[in-house]
Amino acid sequence: MRKLVAVFLMLTLIAPLSFAKMGKAKKSQAEQMYGLGFNTQTGISAVSLRYWKKGEIGFEGMLGYYSYDNSTNGSLVGGKLLMPIKDEKNLTCYWFGMLGLRNQSVAGASASGTFIGAGVGVEFFFEELPNLGFGAEIGLANTGGDAYTGTKGTALFSGSIDSVGIRYYFK
Repeated sequence: MRKLVAVFLMLTLIAPLSFAKMGKAKKSQAEQMYGLGFNTQTGISAVSLRYWKKGEIGFEGMLGYYSYDNSTNGSLVGGKLLMPIKDEKNLTCYWFGMLGLRNQSVAGASASGTFIGAGVGVEFFFEELPNLGFGAEIGLANTGGDAYTGTKGTALFSGSIDSVGIRYYFK
């Protein structure tokens, strides 16, 4: 399964470079952008609000929740700091750092803790849809608290971040 996710992420990162037209999109003309969207973080689907200041810095707030059945659920609240590496008309490559709180409940046992992570991401725009951003991120994270093992607030998971998302930008 991890190999399939890795292949999917690589294709997600390579496809924008191959197919996106690097022409006349309006993204690079905006000095500031606010985006509302949806992505996954540390295995939890989240609604995100992102702010970019052209060529300088970005911030993102996330609020997420999941429920597999009546006995398994979780939530997260967190934020990211985004630093652009390369900012093209239809493509932005960036470094990110993230920090937040995560809660998990499994069959009546619950645990909560913090998560911290860092990685690299890419967000691309199609010329025909200049306000709609598609993105992917990879990196490393350390998550504390796990209801499966009963740990609370300690480093439970150290592993990879594999995230995909979409957001609409109001310019």
